[in-house]
This record gives sequence, structure tokens and C-alpha cells, in this order.
Amino acid sequence: AERAPGTARGQQGACDPAVSTNVKRAPENSVKIPPGFNAQVHGILVQGAVALTIKPITGEKALPFRVRAKKVSIVSKGGVLLVRSYEDEPTVYVMAKGGDVTVRPNVDEKETKPLTAGQAMSVDAKGATKMLSAEETAGAFSWVDGNYTLNAVPLSGVLPVLTRWYNTQATIIDKSLEARPVTAVLKLSSSRERHDGGAQGAGGAPEDHHPCGNRRPGARTTSSASDVTATPIPSERSLSWPQLTQSCTDKP
Repeated sequence: AERAPGTARGQQGACDPAVSTNVKRAPENSVKIPPGFNAQVHGILVQGAVALTIKPITGEKALPFRVRAKKVSIVSKGGVLLVRSYEDEPTVYVMAKGGDVTVRPNVDEKETKPLTAGQAMSVDAKGATKMLSAEETAGAFSWVDGNYTLNAVPLSGVLPVLTRWYNTQATIIDKSLEARPVTAVLKLSSSRERHDGGAQGAGGAPEDHHPCGNRRPGARTTSSASDVTATPIPSERSLSWPQLTQSCTDKP
């Protein structure tokens, strides 16, 4: 299978594996395109998080679009499909943002689960499924709309988020705060804008693009905690964003 160039930490990319499909890619993403794409198979293998816009697929011989994420198989005949499947996360998340999809929780089994437009589901490592609440859906997929939503995430769990989405290394000074829940909506625009600006800053010309990838290596986003803006969600149990940044410090 052909592997598109992966996105790095803090990067987002675009991918057009077919005329009928556009793929928006989150940081630390990998997409594999199988041999015979469009002729014998119409689908991709995903690691990371993607948002796919699939044109309606019609006709008796038309191949539906398939996405494989770990052992989960997702089939769509058109619409907007969101998938999140990171190697360091045991759960796969699927959302039918527009149009209906069919989810097979385990490719080795025949059981399938339908999702209608607006519904989202999680699939754990054993193939068990769960319909997601609005808060859980935002936590998995708000990146598509330029945000990253934290819903009562332990402060220690926020550090990997800063690393992946902002290319920022941070540490907690006061270890007693590691278990404190954080509820906030972080803006991803500062990371994306810095990436876009950095692509043209050195030579004045846009970086090269792979037909199915992000800018070539070297145009990596860098950001610090002070660059990250957030809209805290009020909660007596949670740390606000100012408290979060006071609890963390950037590594050099």
C-alpha cells in the first residue's frame, strides 16, 4: 500500500486520494492507500484522526468508500465521516457528521452497527460499542471545527494533548495537581496559523505538497503554552485554563 506523508505534531494536512473524497488530517496522522484503489477497492487505512467528505456514491457497480481503523471497518456511500484511531488510544471513535454509515466493530465478525447523520460511536479494543454523548463527541471530534475540547480530563492527561496538537512539551510543577480534572475548549488556530506562516516565511514561497499529504518535512509547527488560547467551561471541579497554564511550564 502507498503511504501518504504523515502529519507531524502540531500539523494538520489535506489529502485527496480520489476525486470523490477529501480527507482532512489531524496531527500525527498516517494514511495508507491500497493497491488498485478506485478500480478494485475504494477505501483507505487510517491511523490518527481524519474528516472525510465523500461525494454520493450511486450505481449498481459503484464501490462504497471504506475506512479501516485498527480492527474497525466503516462503510459510507456519501457524506461527512469522522474517524479517530490513534495508536496510543485503545478506543476507535466514529461519527456520521453528514450521511449514514455502517460500522463493523470487528472485521473478523459479521456484526454491523448503523450510524445516522449526527450520531457518534466508540469501539473499544474488544469490539464493544457505545453511543457517544454530545460532550464525548466534542472531546473526540471538535478539532474539525478548530477546537480541542477537554471534559474533566486529569491534568496529567492534558500534557499529551499539548504535545500532539501544539507540539509543546510541558511538565506539571505541583504533582499534587496531576489528578485534578480540566474542562476547557482550547483553540487550535494559533498552531495552524503559525504553521501556515512558517511555510512561506523562509523563502517567500509555499512549501511543496504531496497529492495526499501535508507540507513537506521542515514546515513543522512550534508553539508554546502561552500561545494557546482557550475558553474555559465553568466547573467547580475543574481547573480553568489560567490555572492550567500556571500549573505547567514549558521545557526548553
